[in-house]
Amino acid sequence: MHFIKIYLKAFGKFTDHSISMDTSDHRFHLICGLNEAGKTTILNSISDLLFGFGHRTKYDFIHDSSSLRIGAELENSSGQKISFYRKKGKKKTLFNLEETKNIPENSLNSFLTSINQEQFERLFGLSHERLRVGGKELLEDKGELGLSLFQAGAGISGLRKTLNALGDKAEELYKAGGKNPDVNKAISTYKEAKSKARDISLSTEDWFELNQKREQTENHIQSLQENVKDKLSQKNRLARIRQTLPNIALLEKNKSELNSLAHVPEIGTDIPSIRKNAQEILRTAKNNMSHVKEEILQLKNKISLISIDNTLFTMEQKIEDLNTRGHVIKQSLDDLLSLESDHEHIGSQITNVMKDAGFSLDPNQVGSFLPSQPKLSEIRDLIKQYDRFEGKLFEAEETYTNIQIDLENHKNRLELIGPLPNISLLDKAVNDVVQKGELEASLQETNNKILQMEDRTSNKARALILWSGTASDLGKLEIPSNETIDIFDAKFQNIKGKLEAEDNLIGKITESIETTQDTLESLQSSDALPTQEKIFKARDIRERAWKLLRKGYIDGDENVEINASKLIGNTPLPEGYEDLVRKADLLADNQYREAEKLSTIESLKKELGIQNSRLDQETQNKNELIAQLDLIIGKWQNQWHGLDSNCLSTKEMRSWLLKHGEILGLLEELSKLRETQSNIMSKIADCRESISKELISLNETGSAEGVNLQALIRKSQIILETKKEAHSEKKMIQESVHALNIKQEQARNKLYLLNKSLDEWKTTWSDCIKDLELSPKTTTVKMEEIVKIFEKVRNNLSAYDDKKFRISQINENFSSYEEEVESLVSQHNPDLPNGLKPVEAIRELFKQLQGARIKNKSLLDLEEDLGRNRRLNQKYTQTANTAEAELTTLCVRYKCSSPNDLETIETSAERKSFVKKEIGTLTTMILECGEGLSLDAIMAEAEAEDKDQLPGKIEPLSREIDQLNKEIIEASENLGKIKTDLQSMSGSDDAAKAAQEAEMALSNIREKFKDYMKLRLAQKLLNLAISKYQERNQGPILEQAGQLFADMTMGSFSGLSTEFDDNDIPFLVGTQSSGKFKKVEEMSDGTVDQLFLALRLASISFHLEGKESIPLILDDVLVNFDNERAGATLKVLFNLSSKFQILFFTHHPHLVTLAKGISTEYKFQLINLN
Repeated sequence: MHFIKIYLKAFGKFTDHSISMDTSDHRFHLICGLNEAGKTTILNSISDLLFGFGHRTKYDFIHDSSSLRIGAELENSSGQKISFYRKKGKKKTLFNLEETKNIPENSLNSFLTSINQEQFERLFGLSHERLRVGGKELLEDKGELGLSLFQAGAGISGLRKTLNALGDKAEELYKAGGKNPDVNKAISTYKEAKSKARDISLSTEDWFELNQKREQTENHIQSLQENVKDKLSQKNRLARIRQTLPNIALLEKNKSELNSLAHVPEIGTDIPSIRKNAQEILRTAKNNMSHVKEEILQLKNKISLISIDNTLFTMEQKIEDLNTRGHVIKQSLDDLLSLESDHEHIGSQITNVMKDAGFSLDPNQVGSFLPSQPKLSEIRDLIKQYDRFEGKLFEAEETYTNIQIDLENHKNRLELIGPLPNISLLDKAVNDVVQKGELEASLQETNNKILQMEDRTSNKARALILWSGTASDLGKLEIPSNETIDIFDAKFQNIKGKLEAEDNLIGKITESIETTQDTLESLQSSDALPTQEKIFKARDIRERAWKLLRKGYIDGDENVEINASKLIGNTPLPEGYEDLVRKADLLADNQYREAEKLSTIESLKKELGIQNSRLDQETQNKNELIAQLDLIIGKWQNQWHGLDSNCLSTKEMRSWLLKHGEILGLLEELSKLRETQSNIMSKIADCRESISKELISLNETGSAEGVNLQALIRKSQIILETKKEAHSEKKMIQESVHALNIKQEQARNKLYLLNKSLDEWKTTWSDCIKDLELSPKTTTVKMEEIVKIFEKVRNNLSAYDDKKFRISQINENFSSYEEEVESLVSQHNPDLPNGLKPVEAIRELFKQLQGARIKNKSLLDLEEDLGRNRRLNQKYTQTANTAEAELTTLCVRYKCSSPNDLETIETSAERKSFVKKEIGTLTTMILECGEGLSLDAIMAEAEAEDKDQLPGKIEPLSREIDQLNKEIIEASENLGKIKTDLQSMSGSDDAAKAAQEAEMALSNIREKFKDYMKLRLAQKLLNLAISKYQERNQGPILEQAGQLFADMTMGSFSGLSTEFDDNDIPFLVGTQSSGKFKKVEEMSDGTVDQLFLALRLASISFHLEGKESIPLILDDVLVNFDNERAGATLKVLFNLSSKFQILFFTHHPHLVTLAKGISTEYKFQLINLN
């Protein structure tokens, strides 16, 4: 099985995130991310994904537990695929990616091959910490083969500790010949109780008298205790009252305040926002109404100013006909009519243009009204100045705003950066260490020399007989001198001569004893003869059977039947014991019937006894000689007490002494090398300490852990670069802030000067346009339009005057036409001004008609605007009325005269709510101290006491309680003495107690012994499992692990082998390229880690042979490997990924670089979480 895709839809810091695993031509996925990138989250999600979430999860800090979603797309070896999501829950936690239907929980069985979560995490997950633990235990177990294979294969740790713990716990329960274990103590208790029951006696009269005294003392103690209880109750009540008085005072104060706020209504939390919203709507509506009413008033004023002569529309057709005839006449009088038309047109233009500009002037008045050309130039200059001022002012305001924004941003960045630590001490420490040179290289060179010297010394030590310890321990060994060896040689020769003489004498006595024994045996040849020996023997067997019977049925020994079979065969122990009693009694009865024969036998026995005594004496003499010899041998052995076994003869030990001296010489050289090593290591430690100390002061505590000095220097240099960049960035920002402050002041001054110049311009502007009867607030844009109009009117005014002069000349020639026109005008419009020429009158009528039409259109437009504004006014009035109604409703609901009073009520209501909460809190605190009393009872109790007198009441009670306790102690001591005397007298009572103690001890023995057997059985079964696993897997796993180990160590080791210790227990050794073996305890920490990883990988590979593959999850397992061996191990993992998928998690970028460096030979997928 392998992953194709992992979905992190809602898990930890991830939302809608996915990771695609490209498995087309490689199944090694290097997942790299810095701290906080989510590497650990993804790693932990895999177990939850495959086996379900636990009861609790630490990855619901963004998404709540019910929203957690992780998913995957898997494929097994048969090509079957499955895509699913998993949620947190107890059942039905699997469903399809569309989340439309559930998937059965057993759908993953064909992918996971029935392994459970604990097995998956233990077998197929390996972190740096677990690798280090495995390597450490491999070192502690000295490479013991069974333990090493079992722990690596099963993915578990601490087996040796578990086995030792089982043995220690068993010995805590029972140990042969021990005193402190529980079972041994129980046996002693049983025996003591039995003995005590037999020894106790009783004195009746004294016992009754003493017992009566005991009852009186107990009654006195009980009376004192009741008195103490009563005093203590009084003291506690007063202390409780003193404790609750402050809270009661606060409670009363809050209740009083609450009563004063009783008139304040309860207000919902949304009422303030509703009130503020209504007030804002009302204010806006009123502002809009005011504006619209002003517009309506202006429109009405404009309409009132428009006056239309409606009679013109009744004469409209006649005027147009007359005008048409005028055009006909114009054809004949082109010049006159053209001039009049031009004259009239120009005058109308001048009038209309001036009117549009806001000046109601006759063309004849315009000439005197128009400003002079210098005045217009001055106005133009002021307009240009204003445009320049406006542009500069806008630019200055924008510049000032941008500077403020930049300044705020820079200050925020400074605040985010905050205070930076001083890095000068770290910089100095790193430079000092760098100047000391390559200390680690010197240490490595010294280490190599030490290893060579240790190998040479160890080889000679191993070749030395009687010694299996290390060469260094051999140097500590105390050994005798050659003179001492000579003294012991003389003593051995002397004692051996005496022993030979004693052996000859014992031989002669032994012959005499054998003759006497032959005679005695002929008399005792009859089996029926009841000799004293037979009787003693029968009784001895009977007693032995009785002891077994007691041991089995009283002491609970389950092995007694095995021992009993030697005495009574297969007969059950109780029946066999009864049979032995009968036989012993029968022999005693027969002894009386064979008295005479027995007398002779007794005589021979006495003689035999004398001979045996003499033999015993000589044997004792011999034994004393042997003891002397043993004593000398013991002293001789003590001279060599540090050796593994007994020393040899004096001659052989002289030769041994010469080889020992040669090894001591090598040890002295080794000591000098180690002193050099220690000095270098001390310097390295000092260097590490100086750098680490400064790193700790910079809160870089994790940087110094688990790295060598050179790596620490590199890390410190990186940290220094980072810190220096931060200092540089902060300094740059501070300089920018200073520069921006200066710019801000300059921009503020510039803005002030511009505003001042603008004020001066406004004064000049007002003075300049006041002669034109214009408002000082007239804008430059408007004034620019008026200036253009003035220039246009000035040009038209010249033409107007010219046309007027020419018309006055032509009119004299067309008087007849004028008379006709005059007749028409007088007939249809007698109201024209007197003195107006008929042609002008017709023109005027036509002009009035055109003006009436224009005014009529303007009137319609104004009336339309008036209607629109009236509708807006109605709308705003309705909005204002709605808001006022809402505010009025709130005022009515909360009984206030105006909306402004609502704010006061809201503040009071908020205070009222707070006071209620305070009352609840204080009530809870008072009740907690009330020891179950109601609030009223507590307050009544407190009110009944004078708080000022409480300390005076409590202190006397405390003294009385102390005095009573002293009396109780004295009475209790007296009672203890009485009870002791009673126990020494009450034989029957104590005998029963002793019997009961014995029975309890016997029961305890049985229970504890069961626990003891369980522990021993567990220890035996675990050893058996380790042994079975070793037998079954040793060959294939060891062979593959050896190859992996050789690849990881780059040929430093060619494989793995097994050796046997003195107890014939196999242990692992590394086979070096030279053919020599190296024990695990002789390997470096890094090499031991690589050995454990090799065993683990080989076990996983062997376990998956012929089965569905399971992805291997590795978490920074190469962090303690040097770059060369880390690269070699990556190659091993690349090769293994052809058998099963490997997900390798790391936050070390240099491993990515290593992997890329060998990717030309091996393919892998890099997944960067950064």
